[in-house]
Amino acid sequence: MKHGKMTLLILILLIVFFQTANQVTGMETNKCQEDNKWQKSLLLRSIDSYQELFHISSISVLIQSTPFYIANDSAFGPTGYNFTGNGTLGAPYEIDNYNITDSSQILIEIHNTTAFFEISNCLLNGINNDHYGIFLSSVTHGTIVNNEIHHGDRSIYLIDSPNNTLSTNTLYNNTKQGILTHASPDCIINSNTVFNNRGSGIFVWDSGNVDVFNNTAYKNGINAFNDPEKYSSGITISASSDISIYNNTSHDSYDNGIIVDNFNTANVFNNSVYNNHANGLYIYESEYAAIYNNSIHGNGANGIYLNNSNNNPIDNNEIYGNGNTGAGSGITSNNLLLSIQTGAGGGHGIYLDPSNHNNITNNEVHDNAGCGVFLENSEYNIIDNNDIYGNGNTGAGSGITSNPILFSIQTGAGGGHGIYLDPSYHNNITNNVVYDNAGSGVFLENSDDNLIEGNDIYGNGYNGAGSGIVSNNLLFSIQVGAGGGHGIYLDPSNNNGIFNNNVYNNSWYGININTSSEGNTVECNNFYQNNLEGESQAYDNGVGNLFAYNFWDDHDNTDEDEDGIADNPYAIDGGNNEDATPMTELIQPDTRCPPPEKTTEVSTDLTESTSETSEEAPGLTVFIAISSLVMTIIAVRAKIKARKS
Repeated sequence: MKHGKMTLLILILLIVFFQTANQVTGMETNKCQEDNKWQKSLLLRSIDSYQELFHISSISVLIQSTPFYIANDSAFGPTGYNFTGNGTLGAPYEIDNYNITDSSQILIEIHNTTAFFEISNCLLNGINNDHYGIFLSSVTHGTIVNNEIHHGDRSIYLIDSPNNTLSTNTLYNNTKQGILTHASPDCIINSNTVFNNRGSGIFVWDSGNVDVFNNTAYKNGINAFNDPEKYSSGITISASSDISIYNNTSHDSYDNGIIVDNFNTANVFNNSVYNNHANGLYIYESEYAAIYNNSIHGNGANGIYLNNSNNNPIDNNEIYGNGNTGAGSGITSNNLLLSIQTGAGGGHGIYLDPSNHNNITNNEVHDNAGCGVFLENSEYNIIDNNDIYGNGNTGAGSGITSNPILFSIQTGAGGGHGIYLDPSYHNNITNNVVYDNAGSGVFLENSDDNLIEGNDIYGNGYNGAGSGIVSNNLLFSIQVGAGGGHGIYLDPSNNNGIFNNNVYNNSWYGININTSSEGNTVECNNFYQNNLEGESQAYDNGVGNLFAYNFWDDHDNTDEDEDGIADNPYAIDGGNNEDATPMTELIQPDTRCPPPEKTTEVSTDLTESTSETSEEAPGLTVFIAISSLVMTIIAVRAKIKARKS
């Protein structure tokens, strides 16, 4: 009896023990599941788009699912898929933690909805690249966040779908774009990592008021090689307006880093664009794109290329090391820069062709294989307050080139100009520092009616062929061959104004006006230590060019009358021209030119000798003589009248 009671007691204790253990184990299991879910969410939401991303495919808790097709708002709720949430801003429907693999259809497809929803933490694999990962048509209030989508036609495609957000997704290995938004305004595309897509990584088309920021796009545009497309860049914006593109990184694309095409009003700033096969930033048929505070470097062609684009400000960018793997420009535009020409090396910093009414200001443009700035067939552009240096030392080209203000790159080794215009008209090149370029500082070729004023141009031409400043109007075009760079070179260019520049220590002439250039004015400039092995710092074999009031440090500055102008003219090589009024001292900035004539103090003492008075004031001498005659006549008449009386 005692043994039976003992046995029963032991059984009861065992039952209680196991029940308690199961409860504890269940609690710990639930706690671990909750911890895992929280940790996974935290991990996904802390992804930094600028680092190698954590792949959702490594998470074991994803729910295996077939594709979703949502035709309207009701399909989200109890009568449809019954997703968590109620479709409001505070409680959006949640399509979360799904693993969908299918090659026969779109993986998540949504039409005609206005409810708030979120697609998050999903792994979507299209297998054979025939269909979209996520497709939204006539949809608003969607958030697509923290998904990994790959091997589809496009990872994410929006059409006629405004007010959606695409954030922190990883999108790769698609046959077309990673992201395409078409006719979908007021969207946000941020912090996505997009790579290895055959088309553009991100493509915004016919959409307004879209923000594209904090994205990383690399190795996109594979179609640029074997199946060329117009849009095969890291980021492409086309036929859109009021777009902001900022804080993005676009690199190693097979075509351009960023394309802005056929658009009106954009802000492109604080982007890092580098090591792309073609141009860093390509602006095509666009207006009012503000391009500022970008770092653009190491691209195969030009740093910035404006093609048929007007009224774009390019400000405070650093553009360097472009074109070292091929021909091109650092900055290129028909208005402000030049177009790429074939040859060894030769990518320009900024290239315009043809582009008008653009402002290139406060940029640092250096060490590009071609020219610093090249303008081809471009008018009414302003190149002001830029630092342009070290261009052309690894290939052919110019520092700054434009048909009006710069010149186009010519094939051959060495010889990048600072600024090159060919042919370009009515451009202003002012207040720039242009130095240590392999060619000329400023080169104008077939370029008329340009202004070159207030620039410092020095140390050009010691590492290659070309000129310091060259233009048909104000400078000259690059010459093929080793050695030799002018400060300013015009060949042939007409009616250009060159004022108040400091031109010094260039390997050839400080200024070279060549080949039938006419009507150019060279006035109030400082020329010193140029062409040290020659007899003159200037060359002119053109027609009707005026040199006046310039300072030449190698001139005999005898000035007996101390009027600041040397008594003897300064001889200029190439013909019979001269500077008839060379200044005896360095001309200071903002100095009036020509200098005011000296005035001579005229004595009011009428007792001074007439010879001394006539030397100082001949008009006064005549006045005194006439006055004396009149007084004499009056006195004689008075005496005659007195006698008669």
